Amino acid sequence: MSRPKVSVIISVYNVAPYVESAVRSVMSQTLDGLEIVLVDDGSTDGSVEILRRLAAEDSRICLLEQSHKGRPMARNAGLEKSTGEYVYFMNSLDELNGDNLGSLYRMCKKQHLNFVFFDGDVFGDDHVIVGHENDYHRTSPYNEIVVYKGLTLFDDMLDNKTYRPEPWLLFINRTTLNASGVRFYPGIVHDDELFTSLLYIQSDRVGCVRKSIVKHRLRKEDVGSKIQTYHNLKCYLTVLDELFAYAGRFPYLYPHIRKYASHTLNPVFSRATLSFMDKLRAMRACASSRYFRYLRIPSLLKFWFKN
Repeated sequence: MSRPKVSVIISVYNVAPYVESAVRSVMSQTLDGLEIVLVDDGSTDGSVEILRRLAAEDSRICLLEQSHKGRPMARNAGLEKSTGEYVYFMNSLDELNGDNLGSLYRMCKKQHLNFVFFDGDVFGDDHVIVGHENDYHRTSPYNEIVVYKGLTLFDDMLDNKTYRPEPWLLFINRTTLNASGVRFYPGIVHDDELFTSLLYIQSDRVGCVRKSIVKHRLRKEDVGSKIQTYHNLKCYLTVLDELFAYAGRFPYLYPHIRKYASHTLNPVFSRATLSFMDKLRAMRACASSRYFRYLRIPSLLKFWFKN
């Protein structure tokens, strides 16, 4: 049996109303050589029964079932199980927009790309208002016929506020992931932030598709501030710890990681709605890790005084 061309990996946890639409949007792709790896991360709402039914219907589906370990571990398990030349980490709430996996595969093969990035459309459930912060259209400044160096692109996107860490906006060469060792960091909420940053930094050939490949669903619980506990904010600091540790091996990366730290921490602190005690813990964590230097006064004022 020939090796699959593309593996679509979907981590699933308690999304029964949406997961069938997500999976069927992948099943409808016409690419010859498609593998669909579904990882149920201990769902308790009937999601796994839906996945079992879909797996029985389509031989391209491989279903993994595990106890609840969190999204990073589920994604890593799916990557370990999958065998395709290229990998797409799809969100279990989303739907592929049209029949595009084949064209992404051909582009990456022809240009020998580490990965390609693209746009996403957003749609909301009833009573959900999609705001500017949920805009996933960021390819307009870039050229489809240019092959970019990942670190240069990373810097440019930070400067122009077009950088997005979501892996469902990326189509990735497995060889790149294996050579770099980039994986999702277990135990943190913002595993996308570390994974995508390291991927950009370590990639020499990156392509762009100026097209919306995916439709991203927003639910009411997904809208608004997601930084409501100290653990949530501390996860961002863990990402920075790991990135600065990586830069310690390659000192030329320090200016780029510093720029990322400022780009990330200021909106995080501006949006955070923590208890007073959690705010104190956050201040102590920043002091011990010397991350205060990246925080601007307006961000700190919002952090302390907004309702």
